[in-house]
Formats: sequence, structure tokens, C-alpha cells
Amino acid sequence: MTKLSNVGSIGVAIERVKEQLIPKIKALCPRPSAVPRPAPVVAAPRTRAATTGFDVVAIGSSTGGPSALREVLAALPSSFPLPSSFPLPIVVTQHMPPLFTKQLADRLHDGCAISVREAATGDQLAPGLALIAPGDRHLVFDRKANGVTAKLSDAPAENFCRPSVDTMLRSVHATFGGRVLTVMLTVMLTGMGADGCKETGLLRDAGGYVIAQDEESSVVWGMPGAVVHAGFSDVVVPLEGVARAIVDRVATAGSRPARPRPAVSV
Repeated sequence: MTKLSNVGSIGVAIERVKEQLIPKIKALCPRPSAVPRPAPVVAAPRTRAATTGFDVVAIGSSTGGPSALREVLAALPSSFPLPSSFPLPIVVTQHMPPLFTKQLADRLHDGCAISVREAATGDQLAPGLALIAPGDRHLVFDRKANGVTAKLSDAPAENFCRPSVDTMLRSVHATFGGRVLTVMLTVMLTGMGADGCKETGLLRDAGGYVIAQDEESSVVWGMPGAVVHAGFSDVVVPLEGVARAIVDRVATAGSRPARPRPAVSV
């Protein structure tokens, strides 16, 4: 370092110190802009099975879900270009406490051309029928000789939720494989939830198709946002476009009766 005795003034000494030390400090301590930042979330190429038809539509929703479900389910029969009634069964997990899900199902039934009811153990999945998971019960499924039936589960909460979208989708995956059209409508009350995201990715890899509601039309963009950021969504649409997206995809891929498979219980 330059000695002060060799410098004509304190000001010159300070300048010499700056000239010699600052470059060394900079070399040892990179500027914040040089620190690597996390890369933006980009969907990596994923291997997925080919989809030739769907057996079921699975819907997960939370905050804002009741009104979103009303808009989507009410639009399905009237806008579908193939049969007059919607050709697939629909299963729904909406985060709500007990009693409220029964009231929701009744209101939706009155306002939709399809049938809507709160699920009960033994209910058979059928085209044009939407089953909604009861509050505080998981909705899972059994495959029997005569078709697929609903079953209610008191298993522990998943993602702090019962009913849980992930629990329902995992059972859908075990029962139907990839032949599922997964629709994420809206989000958790806190806006921090990702219920449904993990299993949505597995369903998509198995050949499922994923529709996510966009951020602008969501009350809170938690659940659909998690699906989008994870790279699991096939299409992101506003709420008013969800029913149309379902219709278009089912019309393109077609629907088909479930093929006989070994009975499963999840």
C-alpha cells in the first residue's frame, strides 16, 4: 500500500488508496448483479402417453370455486357439439366445510342441465353426472365389474385439506390411468396452496390433459398458478373459456367407455 509520507497531501493519499484497493475488493466480491439468479420456471419437455379419449373430467377448486363451478358446469351441456348431454362423468373437489358442499351441489343442480349432487359411497360415475366431494371427506373411487363407484374416505388431510384435490386425483389416476381431463379452476383461501399440483403432473404424464384458469380471472391464483409454473398445464384460459376448452378437447380426443380393468381400491 502507498505510504502517506510519500504522498503530497491527504487527498492524494485517499485517491491512491481508492485506485489500488477498490479494484481488488471488486475482484474478491462480485457485484449483486453478477450473482446467479434462479432461472425462470420453464416447462421442461415431458414424456407423455398418447391420448385417444377421456373417461372422466376431474375438477379441483377452492376460493371462488362455487361461482366458477356454476359458470363452467352450466355451460357444458348447452355448448357441447356432440351428444345433447355431456358424455363424461365429472368429479369435483371443492375446498368447503361439511354441510356447505351439500348446499352447493343442490344449487348447482338447480342451475345446470347436467345432474349435480354431493357424492356418497356407492354412487356410480355416469355421463352427465357431477359428483362433489363432501366437506371433511376425501372423494376416491372403486372400479367394480359394473363400472366405477365413489367412495368417501376419512384419511388424514393432505396439503392441510380434506377433501383434497391431490387425494382425489391420485385415486382417479389409479382408476382411469391417463384418460382424464383435469381442470384446475381456482385456488386455496390463503393464496399459498398447491393442492392438486403434484398429481396433476402425474396425470398429464400418463396422457391426461390439463386446463388451468388464468390469473386475471382467478380470485387467488394459487392452485392453477402452481400447475402453470410447474409446467403441467396444456392450456391457460380465463374462467369464461374453461367450458369451451373442455368441450373442444373432448370433441377432439373423444370419449369412450372405461375398458375392463382389475378392481382397485384407493
